[in-house]
Amino acid sequence: NFGRMKAKMVVKDVARAMGIPVAEANQLSSMVTEKSLAESFAANGELKRTVDNNAQYQALFKHATVLEGLARQAGMHAGGVIIAPGEVVNWSPLFKQPGNDIVMTQFDMNYVEKVGLIKMDFLGLRTLTVLQETLRLIDKYHSVALDLGKLAEGDAATYALFGNGETTGVFQFESQGMQDYLRKLKPTCIEDLIAMAALYRPGPMNNIDSYIRRKHGREKVVYPHPMLSEILDVTYGVIIYQEQVMRIAQRMGGFTLGQADILRKAMGKKKADVMEKMGKRFVEGAIRQGIDQRVAKDVFELMAKFAEYGFNKAHATVYAHVSYQAAYLKAHYPLEYMTATLTSWIGNQDGFLTMKNEAERMGIRILPPDVNTSDEECSIDGGNIRLGMGAIKNVGKAAESIIAVRAKKGRFTSLFDFTKEVDIRLVNKKCLESLACAGALDSLHGTRAQLHAAIDTALDYGNGFQKDRLSGQVNLFDDLFVASGGSDEVRNAAEPSLPEVDPWPYNQLLQKEKEVLNFYVSGHPLDRFQDEIRGFSTLRLTGESIAEVRDGTAATVGGLITRVKTHTQHDGRLMAFLELEEFDGTIELIVFSDAYEKFRHLLAVDAMVLVHGSIGKRNSEEKAKLKVDNCVALSEARKMLARSVHVRLHTQGLEREFLQEIKDLAGRKPGECVLIMHLVTAEQNEYRIRA
Repeated sequence: NFGRMKAKMVVKDVARAMGIPVAEANQLSSMVTEKSLAESFAANGELKRTVDNNAQYQALFKHATVLEGLARQAGMHAGGVIIAPGEVVNWSPLFKQPGNDIVMTQFDMNYVEKVGLIKMDFLGLRTLTVLQETLRLIDKYHSVALDLGKLAEGDAATYALFGNGETTGVFQFESQGMQDYLRKLKPTCIEDLIAMAALYRPGPMNNIDSYIRRKHGREKVVYPHPMLSEILDVTYGVIIYQEQVMRIAQRMGGFTLGQADILRKAMGKKKADVMEKMGKRFVEGAIRQGIDQRVAKDVFELMAKFAEYGFNKAHATVYAHVSYQAAYLKAHYPLEYMTATLTSWIGNQDGFLTMKNEAERMGIRILPPDVNTSDEECSIDGGNIRLGMGAIKNVGKAAESIIAVRAKKGRFTSLFDFTKEVDIRLVNKKCLESLACAGALDSLHGTRAQLHAAIDTALDYGNGFQKDRLSGQVNLFDDLFVASGGSDEVRNAAEPSLPEVDPWPYNQLLQKEKEVLNFYVSGHPLDRFQDEIRGFSTLRLTGESIAEVRDGTAATVGGLITRVKTHTQHDGRLMAFLELEEFDGTIELIVFSDAYEKFRHLLAVDAMVLVHGSIGKRNSEEKAKLKVDNCVALSEARKMLARSVHVRLHTQGLEREFLQEIKDLAGRKPGECVLIMHLVTAEQNEYRIRA
């Protein structure tokens, strides 16, 4: 494939060629908020003003506009594999990138197909690795050799998991929005899962509520024409799949399947000339079957509308079957499934944190890594998940070495026994410090503070043993051990003592865990405010929730401030950029000068606060930030805010039965707080109702 000079990149490239400082180039590039430079100028007045007031920037954008869209460099299509009946070089010239032995075609995906080659996309899925590892664990701990191809199709526990929206960690069905729809849909068959996999995308998403209402008989199933009932009955009259568009063209328009596929491609890529030609042919074919011309035109327009974003059913079907397999394993073997899932996310902080929280929600304890029991990856320890040593920073290949020594020797009894036995060229000082901070040495004698303070002494001790062992000599400790008749007490007595130091305070212990693991294991600084955070926050900080939230949405979030950076504005007043962390993830806070002056006493590193404001997000690719306009200490939140309970609901797709459930629940659990319903329309208008 060819990497092209897209809008943001071309600004940076031209700026570099013109000698414009990187900071200025980045600032200009950040103002390019649309897909093209022309669209960005039209949408962003700040960009236009900045460029109009600077002759050098005008020259930059003049050149950038000419270069925009040109090929920048050759690259390799991520999953594109060419299949040919013989040597590929007979169809396409080949190419190797400098320093890389991978062979690829010089033609891109469009040209290779034109010269007669087949391009297949083979996508690597994390889920397939998770499924494979889960099966290994099931076989290891239950002696059950499960065949995913032979799972019961209508398994009640699996569909209950989907219907309850408990799909975190289930491929294609894990986002917050998808979980909400699943709770409404209550899927009962694989066709429901296939439809949801296809519908939950920007274009067709508007049809989800209609699909759900029709499934449950709350909306009449209507077909564009009775002739199409056989094609659309499986989706309750809603056109969802590209294959349905093709079959309608074949059935009503008299197209061959080859012609129907050409129509599908033209509709998907909005090729107006081809669609106009095909539209006439479709209407003529329908008229020949006695269908009214107006009806035929309406059906064609409906097809064109759906084909723009229609999903391939074959693709959705494979997705749904893999998702069903994942959900089946999660429902029936939750411990094994979550162990495999956690292992797959090691190295990705946000993903690992989400899965750790999900495992804990399911009642599974996550235990810290341990040199005496941990594998390199996550493993099962009783009914809990034991973190692998591979999750700890600065451990790397040392984990493999520790496990190999343990397999021969058995358990390590002390820090000094540990450094005497392991290869301290791999298990060096940095590695030992990380093991101590992560809690991986907790099964040895001493507190984490003592073990950490004794590392230099332990390394000297181990080094002495290993030098003598390599040189064939026996040191004083071994002499003493042999003379005593091999008594463990004498060997242990020969070990140095641990230093007398105070244990780390709880918060310091947690902070050190996070430094080497990227998350907390023994607890969380926010644990005592869990009810306040869950009760008052309106936005979860999971990757999916943050990605789905819209610009301008009002949000309340509680958490711990982990970073504060102030900035002096032109008027000399301070504003601040902060990072707020809670159980599920982090979000950047922007506090403008008025709010910063008002709440400055609360906005410090390690402060636990509840903040309210609006989401700032210029486009779907940008990570959401929260512009803060109000802030209270979490310790005061209950006293200051708990006079009312706020429930925020979106009116789109809202069912009367759901509102009745809320009313009944509130009636059964009366309290001192006022219930206030926030009803948000599709246009983001918000209405408050005091219940």
